[in-house]
Amino acid sequence: MEILTESSAKQNDRLVTVFAVFAILIAIAISFASLGNHDIVSPAVENPEDIAADAAAAGIQAAKGHIECHSLKSGGSLPRQYYVNGGRFEVIWGEFNPIDSTVKIRSTGYYELPGVADEFGTKSYCARLETDIKVNLIATHNQSPILARYYQRHQLAIESNLRAAR
Repeated sequence: MEILTESSAKQNDRLVTVFAVFAILIAIAISFASLGNHDIVSPAVENPEDIAADAAAAGIQAAKGHIECHSLKSGGSLPRQYYVNGGRFEVIWGEFNPIDSTVKIRSTGYYELPGVADEFGTKSYCARLETDIKVNLIATHNQSPILARYYQRHQLAIESNLRAAR
């Protein structure tokens, strides 16, 4: 009876060994197959140019909101900001035109592919948009209560600094 048990145990060991060798051979085949494709790098996003264009469009909307919220009539800019899609935008605008309530805005959207380098450094995509956009300047008496309190505190701080300087 012991001989029968030993032979079935050896058969089980052989079966496990065959499966282990088969698994190792499959792992080696997969490794060799993936070695041939290591130099092909595809971006993790479908179209990085679209991400840059979306970031540039978001920059125009951010500038419009900033100009309207602060009732800006002079030219200005927003430094490079991160956008929700992974891109960034940078915006510059010109003087407010009171005749037709427009402002010329130039926005540049950027997207850098993480981990992918070209001869100049990080592989990046850029999109530029330029538009004349109509803005509605918010009168100070129509500001939201939060903004009104902010500007009131800001004005009080300026006045107290002026009094202290005298």
